[in-house]
Amino acid sequence: MTFRCMKATLGYLVAALTACWLLLPALAVSSDVAVVRNSGDGVWVEVGSRRVEFKETMAISAGEYKGEQRLGVVSGLAVDSNGSVYVLDRSNYRVWVYDNNAEFLFSFGEEGDGPGQFIAPSSIAIDDSDVIYVADKNELDLFDVSGTYLTWYQPIECGPVTDIEFDSAGNIYLCCFQLFGQNMVHKYDRNGEHIGSFCESYAKGEEIDVRIESTFAGGHIDIGQNDAVYYTQWLPYEIRMFDRDGVLLSRVHRHHPLMKSPDEYVRREGEGFRFSIPAISSAIFVLSDLGILNCVSIPDATGTIVSTLVDIFDTNGQLLATASFDEPMFFNCKDKYDNLYAVNNADPKRVIRFRVAVN
Repeated sequence: MTFRCMKATLGYLVAALTACWLLLPALAVSSDVAVVRNSGDGVWVEVGSRRVEFKETMAISAGEYKGEQRLGVVSGLAVDSNGSVYVLDRSNYRVWVYDNNAEFLFSFGEEGDGPGQFIAPSSIAIDDSDVIYVADKNELDLFDVSGTYLTWYQPIECGPVTDIEFDSAGNIYLCCFQLFGQNMVHKYDRNGEHIGSFCESYAKGEEIDVRIESTFAGGHIDIGQNDAVYYTQWLPYEIRMFDRDGVLLSRVHRHHPLMKSPDEYVRREGEGFRFSIPAISSAIFVLSDLGILNCVSIPDATGTIVSTLVDIFDTNGQLLATASFDEPMFFNCKDKYDNLYAVNNADPKRVIRFRVAVN
């Protein structure tokens, strides 16, 4: 068994479920770091003596499929070794494939519960051998780069998978909430054998209703140098760094006005709850020539993303600046060249590739 990498969109997660860097103990980061809002000439921010620009280098438009927009609810993006982009469309039960110039190539998948069919596809990833993994309910379907179905595996029993990354040895790190162990990150070898789980849920040891915990217990991961594992918690704002064996090395706490304790966003209604999520950490990236980027998506009352903030930290965890995308942007994955890929949910919907230029 082996796993894939994905990043589910915030809109999907909300609907489906209803910072300085220091050795422990962590200290709170001042919230008075300047936010730079940009328009017209793209998004850029001054980081010390350097200028960091987010340059759009490719855009995939929605197109049409059976008379409707080709891109429906995008729940994951992945990039193969040739730079082709695989767009997982949950609402159309398909994967759309484009070359690195945004030209449509082909699609695969359809609705159903048979081989190569999808019921509720939530994530997609491509390993170092260009094998495609699609997470569909509680299983993983494997395809080759032509979209031909290969086989399927059943993953660990846990909540919605929010991310998968691979380390230099080919081990797989799956990010999802495990109810009984209350861990968030699960490590497997290349053959899918479970090695261990780590990264405790924010609610472990607390008297918190399991329905609330399962709603807010989530996050995303990335793999840095020396196979360090970086985890960003949905909320409250926290980033943790682990070594490859799951030993906690350091963590970040950042005061954020829209990312307080989960219990501030829960209202009891009879036997149930109503959740209000004003912001959520939606992606984390470790870039070799810059540092750590933590993306915070801000939705409206319906769970639709309306803007995204990108916090930029140096490799020691010092918060340097915040760039603002005043559009419904959801950063999703990066390729081997550290290009970032995002879904812009404005009309018309687009998948955008950004080059992060540091000058």
